[in-house]
Amino acid sequence: MTEPKRDYTQHTVVYRLFPIFLAGLMLIAGTLLRPGIYIGDSINSRLATVYALAHYGSWNLESPDPDHPNPFEARTVDKVVVQGRLISSKPPLLPLLMTLIYLPFRMAGWTLDDPDTLKPFSIAVIFLLCQLPFAAGIWAFMRLTSWMSPIPWIILGGMLVFASPLFGYAQQFSNHVPAAAALCGALWCLWRLLDPDCPPSSGVKDALGFGFFSALVFALDIPAIIYCATAGLLLIPTGKIRLLPWILVGFMPIFLTQEICYWIISGSLLPVQTRPELYQYEWSYWRHPLGIDALNESRLIYLFHALIGRSSVFFLFPVFFIGFIFPVLHLIKIIKKDHKKIKGDTFISFLLLLWGAFCVLTLYYTVKTNNYGGAAYGFRWHLASYPVLALCCAHPISRIKTWYGWLILLLLTGISCWSAWECLQEPWGNSPNWAMRWIFGPPA
Repeated sequence: MTEPKRDYTQHTVVYRLFPIFLAGLMLIAGTLLRPGIYIGDSINSRLATVYALAHYGSWNLESPDPDHPNPFEARTVDKVVVQGRLISSKPPLLPLLMTLIYLPFRMAGWTLDDPDTLKPFSIAVIFLLCQLPFAAGIWAFMRLTSWMSPIPWIILGGMLVFASPLFGYAQQFSNHVPAAAALCGALWCLWRLLDPDCPPSSGVKDALGFGFFSALVFALDIPAIIYCATAGLLLIPTGKIRLLPWILVGFMPIFLTQEICYWIISGSLLPVQTRPELYQYEWSYWRHPLGIDALNESRLIYLFHALIGRSSVFFLFPVFFIGFIFPVLHLIKIIKKDHKKIKGDTFISFLLLLWGAFCVLTLYYTVKTNNYGGAAYGFRWHLASYPVLALCCAHPISRIKTWYGWLILLLLTGISCWSAWECLQEPWGNSPNWAMRWIFGPPA
């Protein structure tokens, strides 16, 4: 396999307009087809901080007035005690942005104390912080894969949008969706730095973009930064490491904002999630977790169900298994024929590093998490990984020549689209997915 040839100057109607059309279609279809707005743990844990910042001027979730408690503090289990203060365990960037969105509501006389304010505020937050970023991420992903011929390219874009759980989660509140979108932007900027066909004049701009979007990934979904860090290693052999200062210039503003927030909140630069002792206060839910949060199976069983079992990436969304298996098969082929070819093929090195990062991240989640992402559809922790798996699907899809190859792709895509539809109907909740109903029958 040779490096894909990209023409960044192409201005055909399809390549210019289809990414915008696809992003717009996602926004319209998702908004019209979602059954409503779900107010659960994911958004409540941030709303508690938003309320505290806007009404108390503090990150402390506890009200200074016992007669007027924080209405969202009791609804979230994602909290810790630091220096005698009760704070959210979620990273601070999203709550900070949500507070900025809330300020105009409050100035207009709308307050979260009024239940009638909650829905319009949540709709605004979801649109600005989930739907719009996902639309931008779609555009970046389509630019990243624009070397493909039109039909496979359109199919691949449709897969990422409508055959992955990102479509369902983007219509509700989730930090993983903007993280996935930021990852699309980071990978696009990084590949433009690595691609020998890319105009040299774009180097500084793409270095700043890679740093900025990588910082967003880190701030929104900390473990997913492994994709940026691992693929970024290719900057060394290609000589583009000289742009590291510009990458850091792009990275630092968001990173420093997050670290300053951590210092104000907890007196430490370390993320709260990395300090498990903070979860062990006397009345903490996490001392004795219940239901899906209490892992009652071995780690190997947990890994099985995360990848190919009841809550898995590849059973519910099997079309992305193509992206998992292709780098493996291609690496075996290279080793058997001529392992030296891999050194001259930047794109396959790019894919293999991302694939390796996916494997490491999977093992990390297996060891460090307990609950598949909580009461959610599929394995929620891997939501930010779907752009990576879709990118790894690009070459095999672009090479399909036979009718039965297209038939298999259609079948796998159809199953994945059905799972995405179920996810749209209920991304958060304990309802069994179609695979569980098929194996064990309908719930009693």
